[in-house]
Parts: sequence; structure tokens; C-alpha cells
Amino acid sequence: MEKKEFPEILAGMRSERGMTQEEVAAALSVSNKTVSKWERGDSSPDLASLVRLAELFEVTTDTLLGVSCGRTLSGDGFSRDALSRLGYPDSALRSFGIVRSIIPTIYGSMSRRDEGGSAAVPETAPGMPRSRIVTDDFFDLTVNSDNVNLAVMLLRNKSDFSWLSDEGSLNKISELFTELSRVEALKIYAFIHNAACSETFTADYISKNTGVDLPTATDVLDRAVGIGLCTKNTAHLEEGDAVIYGSYGEGMILSAITLAYEYMCGARGYDYNCGGTCKMIGGEK
Repeated sequence: MEKKEFPEILAGMRSERGMTQEEVAAALSVSNKTVSKWERGDSSPDLASLVRLAELFEVTTDTLLGVSCGRTLSGDGFSRDALSRLGYPDSALRSFGIVRSIIPTIYGSMSRRDEGGSAAVPETAPGMPRSRIVTDDFFDLTVNSDNVNLAVMLLRNKSDFSWLSDEGSLNKISELFTELSRVEALKIYAFIHNAACSETFTADYISKNTGVDLPTATDVLDRAVGIGLCTKNTAHLEEGDAVIYGSYGEGMILSAITLAYEYMCGARGYDYNCGGTCKMIGGEK
């Protein structure tokens, strides 16, 4: 049997379901010209669109690509084949698109931002809200609960974590953990990441909105400048100089706090756990 190519498969599936190119385009939020180009073979959908096409026609992406019969690409093979021809910025964005497409599989569904501007928050998964995979070279944690939506992956590295033996690196790491150990700092960091917080602010503004006294708030903000969470500038006003801090928030710091919360306050059991030893440092590579 002659192997069908993607344009023919797409046109056939659309025709079988009695859909027009315009209807497919509307379902994927693309133009009908884009769908027409796909069916002519003039261009190909990106990975996010490919996944949405598969969802629309209720088939696998392998079926859409015509590799279901005979040769089947593994997830690794497909990803490498699809991303290897792209430059780094495009491959990073495509990878992000894949993750966004996978979220409904892990979490059930994910609300889009609506016209009112409400945030997109994944629904709590009923079956497996917490899963963990552990080997000596790979750690993967997925948490989906009312308090935490998190996916983190840790792999071994070429330096074999040698920086954990470097005194300078340890002092820098300790600096961050020292800050995160202060309850007053966590209160201020929480407010800085809140949409209610202005992107520029004074220590007095932070003190009034967090209940932390002004001297402590000033000290926390100055230390936050040191770890890169905030900027600090002096504004020359008619009534005198004023110290102005600024921050858009920092996802890495918020992630570190979330991981600490999950580790110390989350459930101890996992709904799915493929457990091995997390001895990533040392040993054969």
C-alpha cells in the first residue's frame, strides 16, 4: 500500500468529517489560507497546531503524519526530527508550545484567558495530581493541586555538580537560602509577585501593604537587590530624594519558594511513583 503524506491525510480526514477548511481554521484559530497551504503541501503546521489537529480529528499525531503503519517515531525521535531543523529561539518556543499542549493531558484541561482577563489556571486533576519519576540520572515531578501547579525536571550535568564543592558558589547559594529563610522576606516576596503590587515602589509602600515594619522592609528590599529580584534607583523630587525599587517578579525565585512549599507542606505520597535512587552525583555517566 502506498504511504500517504500529511497533506493528503489532512484533506481526507477533513472531508470524512464533512468539515470545510474554514471550519478547521476556526477550530485552530488560524486562517483558512493556512489550512489550504497545509493541504497543498506548501507549508506544514507547527507542533502545537499538529497536536490540536490530532485532538480535533481524535487521532494520534503519528496517524496524521502517516507513520502509524510500519515505522513509528518515538516521542524522542519525533521531537528531534521536528526541532533539529530550527534555530534555538524557534525550537525553544516550539518546545514551550508542546508543553502547553501536553498540560490538558496531565491536568485535565486548562482555561484560556477570557475577555475579562481572568488567569489561565489548570483544573485539578482527579486521577493523578502528584507523580514522580526517579532514576540516577533523571528526576521528574508533576504536581497538580489546588495549591500547586508545578512540573520540574532535573538531569545530571557534565560538571557532575562540581559547583557544590566550590566555596564561592556555596556562599552564593547560601545567600539566597538565607533570604528565603526569613518570614518577613517571604511576605514581601509574595507581595512583589502579586498583580496588586506596582512595578515600582518605595520601602514605605511595601511596609504598609505587608505589615512588615519599615526598617525590616528596607533591609529585605536591599538584600533583594543583591540577589537580583529588585532594582534600586534614586529619584530626585522637589521634596527631596527618594529611593525607588522596581521588580516585575522573578519566576525562578517564585518556583524555588513553590518547591519548598510542596516539599514541606504538600502530601507525602504520590499517585504515581516510579521510584529509584536519586544518586545523581558521581558514578558512571
